[in-house]
Amino acid sequence: MPTPQHFNALSETEQQAKAIDGHFLADRKAGDCIVQLFSLPNYYVERHYDPAANRITKHEAFSNLDRLVPYIAHVKFNCR
Repeated sequence: MPTPQHFNALSETEQQAKAIDGHFLADRKAGDCIVQLFSLPNYYVERHYDPAANRITKHEAFSNLDRLVPYIAHVKFNCR
């Protein structure tokens, strides 16, 4: 079963391919970067994107749900 540690040990190219296999959930600003959140089976991945350089700077996988807190403000609910 894949784990965050397994993902983090992959090469940058493998991480990029694996992250886009997940489901995009949300994004947020972090300084000058945009951090995108993806859900994969058993863990989540944050992809850091630098728009000024037009490149992905880092991927990081985790399973700790506390790390989802920064995304809560970006969730949109459809209330009728």
